[in-house]
Amino acid sequence: MSSDKKKESKEARSSRGRLVVPVITSLLLLGIAAGVWGIDNYRQDTSQDSQTTPQKEATPLSAELHIIDGSVEISADGATWQVAATGRTLAAGTQLRTADGRAEINLSDGSLLRLDQDTQIEINQLNDQALNVKVSKGKIYNLVSEDTQQTWKITGLDTEITALGTIFTVAVDPEEKIINTTALEHQGCVEV
Repeated sequence: MSSDKKKESKEARSSRGRLVVPVITSLLLLGIAAGVWGIDNYRQDTSQDSQTTPQKEATPLSAELHIIDGSVEISADGATWQVAATGRTLAAGTQLRTADGRAEINLSDGSLLRLDQDTQIEINQLNDQALNVKVSKGKIYNLVSEDTQQTWKITGLDTEITALGTIFTVAVDPEEKIINTTALEHQGCVEV
């Protein structure tokens, strides 16, 4: 009889083993489905929140200069130039030029403007409504925050580029009368 009991015990364990695998698989699938459902509902909730949340009022932009390397010069009138220093607050009317240097302008909304070597710009407008920068020559890299409330405009030669929540470069060659714009991220938009 003991061999019959062993046989029955083996069969019982075997049938339990056959039940355990489907039960565990079902529980895993149920957990995955619940997770996907939860993520989808979270996305729907947050998209509804963003549609019902009123737009934030635009706050005035502030800009601060950071020298990356080399020399950078600054002018308030375009005639008198002096060596610029890191940490300087910039305002509308400020002109910057790099020869062998490179610089960044960090804006209070998280946006960034990077000047490459041999670049000259003028900040025409910097307030709660817009940032408007004129590029006379050289290349600038623009990282426009998705949260910005201001219009972001870059002008060069006879071309105006408007951007919202994207990354792009603008290169101006005044001698050849060429302006080249390259979108580096395919989110947001750039209008030329």
